[in-house]
Amino acid sequence: MRFPRSWILISLCFFLPALSQAAITFPSLNQNDFNNVVKELSSDMNYHVPVPASSLGSVWGFELGVVGGVTNTPDIQTLVNNAGASTKVSVLPHASVVGRLGLPYGITGELAVLPTITASSVHLREVGGAVQWTLTDVVLTDLPVTLAVKGFYNSTHLDFSQTINNSTTSNIPVAATVNFDDKIMGGQLLISKKIEFFEPYLGIGVIKADGTLSVSSTSSTATILGFTIPGQSSAQSAGSKPSDTQLLAGFDLRFGFFCLGAEIDRVFGRNSGTGRLSFRF
Repeated sequence: MRFPRSWILISLCFFLPALSQAAITFPSLNQNDFNNVVKELSSDMNYHVPVPASSLGSVWGFELGVVGGVTNTPDIQTLVNNAGASTKVSVLPHASVVGRLGLPYGITGELAVLPTITASSVHLREVGGAVQWTLTDVVLTDLPVTLAVKGFYNSTHLDFSQTINNSTTSNIPVAATVNFDDKIMGGQLLISKKIEFFEPYLGIGVIKADGTLSVSSTSSTATILGFTIPGQSSAQSAGSKPSDTQLLAGFDLRFGFFCLGAEIDRVFGRNSGTGRLSFRF
């Protein structure tokens, strides 16, 4: 148990300082603002595990490590500025502890977890997983490159405290909690080329997000959603399901059991950068 806990501590050492600076305060959101928020948060809450197309071995393999990175979120920064807050949220962090298990026939299973953490008034937890099949381990074995297909799923919960003072509260300050739940699923095609201990790779994929933002408070009408939903006089909850194509590029470095990786990707019009430190057996 000590070894996994040490990885969690390493991940949190990166993540908590960044998260503590990411206290979000939203103004009243119109429909377009809301859709942009869902897209930017989904870009950051995507399944970020930078690995190449290669499997972990011809029969069995195991990898344990941590990943961490940031996503640019200019629209969220603009909204926070419009709310009169000075918080710097032009980039948002992401991190997780990752375990990968290599199976026969080029199959690799992955699990990525961020346990519930608290920084300032922000609470966040995340769990995701993926299955990757390296085709060239089983078929197309004569190709000079490595090909893999990958399917993934990621679930994230974020909540933070905010004081609402607008027409939905009769312009009286009301303490509230803003909740955001996001479920993301997608698939990727990866191609890589192993050159000694260095393996660069490219990928393309499709992603679908399902994000829901809700407001809870002692007031039955307090909300930051400035648009109405049919049948409701005041929207305290709304959802959006954007989808997009994902482009990514990265590399993997292996020095014995020790591995480093990095990846940049673009989805929903936003760029993310993610690094990985792991041990592979």
